[in-house]
Amino acid sequence: MSNLDIAIGKKWLKYAHRDFEDAKFTFQGRRYSLSCFLSQQTAVKALKAYLSCKGKEKVDEKTVTELCDCAKLMNPAFGENKNRWTELDNYLFQTRFPDSISEGIPAMSFSDADAGKALNIAAEISGFISRAMKE
Repeated sequence: MSNLDIAIGKKWLKYAHRDFEDAKFTFQGRRYSLSCFLSQQTAVKALKAYLSCKGKEKVDEKTVTELCDCAKLMNPAFGENKNRWTELDNYLFQTRFPDSISEGIPAMSFSDADAGKALNIAAEISGFISRAMKE
């Protein structure tokens, strides 16, 4: 792992933290679908931070599932947490595209409970990765 890898990883993590702050902001504004989506994006960016920091040159994966599969090759703990964390992938499309749900529009289809759970998972992933990047 080079200094450049670490710098790129820190940049991704900083962006993940910003998305998390925005997810909390939209939660407070009762924009639950957007909060769910931003929670998923927090996780994706945090996972990209870890992979970049550990020297993966090109991180093309787009979902928490794909990124956890890559990360578990470097640290088995990612595989142990994957089933719980990948729930966030449900929010990648369903929160943004009206044809991804059967009735209504995404903006009206997610509750405070959905967004609260998504925020908790995103916080867990972000915290885990912040610690793992220091190893």
